[in-house]
Amino acid sequence: MGRTGSLQGLPATGERPGAGTEAPARPVRAHTAPVRAGTLRARTGTRPTPAPAPVPRPVADGSPAARVRSAVGAPRARLVLLVVTLLVATTLGLLFLNTAIAVNSLKATQLAAANEDRAQEVQRLERRVIAGDTPVELAEAARAAGMVPAGPAGYLVVGEDGTVTLRGEPVPAEAPEPEEEPELPAEPVTGGED
Repeated sequence: MGRTGSLQGLPATGERPGAGTEAPARPVRAHTAPVRAGTLRARTGTRPTPAPAPVPRPVADGSPAARVRSAVGAPRARLVLLVVTLLVATTLGLLFLNTAIAVNSLKATQLAAANEDRAQEVQRLERRVIAGDTPVELAEAARAAGMVPAGPAGYLVVGEDGTVTLRGEPVPAEAPEPEEEPELPAEPVTGGED
């Protein structure tokens, strides 16, 4: 056992057991461990029962203990309130960002569809321009606008000395046949003049 086990049988008065007999001399060691004051208890086979937990006493509102409890509880309540506020603010922020992202995604989808429609319109117009550039189409468009085909053209050539010569014989274009103008209705005849 240790040192405690060898001291359990000692009487409380400090006498040594068997004081009449000489014990062999042991070297004396300096005691470095703290010593408890009081008597040593004899160990029994049963364990001591633990002391009951202290019952909290009701404290008046103005007492120092109540002030200490409120001083300790106030920072803890503030911390809990701060954490709850941060959680709510974070949740609302994430909800706002999620909504903004969804709205932007919807706008991007709509703009992509509008771009596709515009690209198809551009391609259709380019096909019309290409189809309208053929000589046959141009001639039909010119006739519809009232133009007539030109005859052979003449050219003026300016020489180095400043003289001008005419090449080719220009022929004026034939006048288009007049379209039949619709007859205007005759003015209605009113009653006799007074």
